[in-house]
Amino acid sequence: MEDWNKRAPEIAYLYNPAFCGKILHSAIKGYQSKKTAMPFPLIYFVLPLVFKPQIFDDITYTRKSFSSWFQNKPELLNDFAERIIDFKQITKEGLLFLSKLGLVKIIKGELFILEFPSQKLDNELKQYFSKSEKIGNFLAKSGDAYNVFITMGVNI
Repeated sequence: MEDWNKRAPEIAYLYNPAFCGKILHSAIKGYQSKKTAMPFPLIYFVLPLVFKPQIFDDITYTRKSFSSWFQNKPELLNDFAERIIDFKQITKEGLLFLSKLGLVKIIKGELFILEFPSQKLDNELKQYFSKSEKIGNFLAKSGDAYNVFITMGVNI
């Protein structure tokens, strides 16, 4: 990703650190509802999943496990490794934003969150945050980080 002053305004607005940080926070919250802490490498899966329209639209309605859901929709994983690379800098910026606010801690390679201050949000924003929380839940139920990487077709 380019420096902020070189980014197209639409990209800078959509992927700003506050918004992406809140999405990451919601995913970690979803993960922590099932397990204690999210392994650090898994955070890089969140934004590529949230910002892929086919996944975003479908994630609300599925009751399947993460791996079985993706096994039934292999086309969603075609470019996933590249998407992780594309969102790497944006993810780092979101984490840095959360860290500066004291809303996320990284301890021994795991992410822990503190409660996000209450905010009044419109329905579109609530959708992003609830879906990212569901992605966190999915990741938590999928076994260890290695299994998630295998499921998603990402080589380490």
